[in-house]
Parts: sequence; C-alpha cells; structure tokens
Amino acid sequence: KEKNENVDREKQRRFMGKEMIKTREQMEMEARKRQALMKKKEKEAALKERQRIRAELEKDRRERAANKGKLSSKLGVDGYNPDGIQYDVPADGQGGAENADAAIAKKPKQAAPSAAKMDEYISKVSSYRAGGDGGNCLKILKAYIG
Repeated sequence: KEKNENVDREKQRRFMGKEMIKTREQMEMEARKRQALMKKKEKEAALKERQRIRAELEKDRRERAANKGKLSSKLGVDGYNPDGIQYDVPADGQGGAENADAAIAKKPKQAAPSAAKMDEYISKVSSYRAGGDGGNCLKILKAYIG
C-alpha cells in the first residue's frame, strides 16, 4: 500500500514538473512575442519620425531657395512658433510638406487690434512691478514700434 502511494506521488510529481515546464515555455514564448511587438512599434515610430524630419528639411530647403538662402523667422505676431511635431497634418508620407505649406497659407489673417485694446494691453503691462518686468516689456515694445 505504501509502495503504491509512493509510486502515485512520484507520478504526480513528474506530471506537475512537465506541466510547469510547459507553462514556463508558454510564458517565455508570450514574452518574446510582446518584445517583438514592442520592437516593431519602436521601429515604426522611428520611421515615422524620420519621415517627418525629412519633410521638415525639404520644406526648409524650398523655403531657403525661395528666400535667397535664408529661413523666415519663427518669431511672429503670435510669439515664438517653433517647428515641431504637427499632429494636425496628415502623415501620408507623400506631399506632407506641401500640405503643411497649404495649411499655413490658408490660415486666415487676424486684423490688428484696435487702439483701445492696445491702450488696455499697455496699461496691463505697465502695471507689472515684479522685477521691473513691465518696464522692460515697454522698453522692448518701444524698440519694436519706434
């Protein structure tokens, strides 16, 4: 009787060992699949970023050709407007820069603010006292306007 129990326990131990090996192999296979998927996504993201940079370089190249070798300033009425990832531009890979140029060209021009609004803005700026920021801003504004 005891011998049969030992045999049964040994059979169960071997079976559990085989099941553990199968489970471990299955988990390792799933981990490899996850790693491969992550690597694939990283490659696609890198490729997309490379295409975006190439489109940006091509846009800059055309802009330099049109402006005698100079790029236009990134500082405009709305403040500093750096180049960057443009999520609203479709990333079809072809004509991306042309679409970006068309989007910029279609942007409606804003009318200059009225004199009353300008006075209001200047009074707000002149009220800034901390660190002399208001005075510095007015000096810069005077330098731009004349």
